[in-house]
Amino acid sequence: MKLELIIKYIEGERDQQIIDNVEQWLSRDPENRRYLEKVKKLWFAVDELKSLAAIDVNKDWEAVERRLAEKSHPYHHARTKRLSWYNSFVKVAAVLLVAILITSLFFYINPGPAAQQVASRYEIIVPDGQKSSLVLPDGTKVMVNAGSRLFLPKENEPDKREVWLDGEAFFEVTKNPHQPFVVHTSDIQVKVLGTTFNVRAYEDEKLVETTLVEGQVALNTTEGNGQDVSLLPDQKAIFVKSKDAALGAALQRQFGQNIKVGHILVSGKINPESAISWTQGKLTFEDEYFDVIAHRLERYYGVRIRLKDETLKNMRYTGTIKNISLDQALRALQSTTAFKYTLNDQEVTIIK
Repeated sequence: MKLELIIKYIEGERDQQIIDNVEQWLSRDPENRRYLEKVKKLWFAVDELKSLAAIDVNKDWEAVERRLAEKSHPYHHARTKRLSWYNSFVKVAAVLLVAILITSLFFYINPGPAAQQVASRYEIIVPDGQKSSLVLPDGTKVMVNAGSRLFLPKENEPDKREVWLDGEAFFEVTKNPHQPFVVHTSDIQVKVLGTTFNVRAYEDEKLVETTLVEGQVALNTTEGNGQDVSLLPDQKAIFVKSKDAALGAALQRQFGQNIKVGHILVSGKINPESAISWTQGKLTFEDEYFDVIAHRLERYYGVRIRLKDETLKNMRYTGTIKNISLDQALRALQSTTAFKYTLNDQEVTIIK
């Protein structure tokens, strides 16, 4: 059930179709009614919500970001885009965040199948073309990238320092020597006491990447060989979920060792900028294959890209795209990679 329909129902919507849809949804599962009650409490939690129509959400959100920037890492100064597909809820979240000076959690609770499969954890969904920032109850700051889902502990487990990630997120973990902070993905776990790092773990990608900026992290595989590794600042670890010949050759050049599926590879000293450039509104590519670039552009701009020529996939590009339109980004790629493209609404077709 879409959150915007639930809010219309709470607000006394007169459209009979919406009323019927929500009430049918409520009747299917007691958990749905409990979810509605949580949304209702949040919706009516602050008196200022009565004047929502007059609120300048962008102004309030920018004020929140300025407060975050005062204590954040220099890499964390990117402007978070508003999740336009549930504007009403973002308005509520922005007001609450300003009112409590970012000491509470900004989250989106999704009662759909994915949330039910992980024992009713809270789920934050960030669609393609967007980013979202939040502060966890322990003070840990998280920026979640486009096309990602982040699951948080249940309401009755506020002291639990762990999250579950499908996608990409940048973490600035509050130090607690007595209780590690754990990021779970489908293939690895990342455990820290207090540090700054990035995890990229999209379900549809062949690699899981962890890049450490500050502190120290320990990684271990969740299945198979039970491999354990540690990272120091300016190191990157890659877990290989699957590979083809081109990817295997590229990793061989990068790491200088045999590449095995189901294993973690650790780099030497690197510049972490390319891995975390998305937090600054940039996309940085270092000798990246064109099909990988196309996939990242899809998430960044919220579009569909079709490569009509297979030879395009093996072309490579090095450079940075920052604060430009999709059309400008494609023109920048054309400066070093020979291709033609057509842009039709939310779909791009690329030919040789």
